[in-house]
Amino acid sequence: MANSNKDLLTKSLSKKARFSPRSKKRYWVHLCLLLLIIILQIINLRQVFIEVDYSTYMRARGEIFVSPNWRYGFATGLGGVTWIRRLNTEQLPLLYFQVSALKNIYFLNLIGKFLIELILYVSILTFIFWDNFSSNKLGRNFGYFFNSFRAKILASWVMLSIPLVIFQYGTFNLVSGIPESFNAYEYYDYSTISYRGIVDIVYFVPYTISRWIGVNDEVLNNPIVVFLLSAIFLVFVSLLIEFLTKRFSHAMDGSA
Repeated sequence: MANSNKDLLTKSLSKKARFSPRSKKRYWVHLCLLLLIIILQIINLRQVFIEVDYSTYMRARGEIFVSPNWRYGFATGLGGVTWIRRLNTEQLPLLYFQVSALKNIYFLNLIGKFLIELILYVSILTFIFWDNFSSNKLGRNFGYFFNSFRAKILASWVMLSIPLVIFQYGTFNLVSGIPESFNAYEYYDYSTISYRGIVDIVYFVPYTISRWIGVNDEVLNNPIVVFLLSAIFLVFVSLLIEFLTKRFSHAMDGSA
């Protein structure tokens, strides 16, 4: 009995030792990508604030945050709220946050979108890097399926598309961001932090091809159409990558 336990322990340790370098590498890649996602999301949050001149900013409804280089505020209009910023030309070493902003429903909505999108991205990234499945036969079969490159790409796209398809999050709308006192500034807004931009990156090629063959924008802006065309495109790309990878692998084996 003692010998059998010792053998099991030895096998377990050898298995861990064998997979340890790979696990550490995956861990650090995962961690670096998580940090990159957080940084990019913060950058996109800053880009929500439209840069305006001094006179326009001084007619803003309120101020949220001041840094040594920038002042961040908001203006309200027919389309809701527009986030604006201007250079801190006073050049004072100011750095403060208006606590009253925590009572501003628009600001809370903005932060809520920031956090929800960030949680979505982190969940998808964790799913992509997660490959621990049950050791039983059914678990191994599902593990083989979900660990395949194509399946993970499609599953990630399904997860990413849920807010767009089900909740219409990030749909295309024309809004009036700054009221008439601000020269009736109108702009197209998806009302997201970075979500719609990521969807558009995936959708760019199928959208361009569809426009080229004559499909109108009303059809192409439908969330279901966005999801289906992008899914077909991702399947094609994943198949192409797998094909090229196998060809490269065979070529390397042949040269060896």
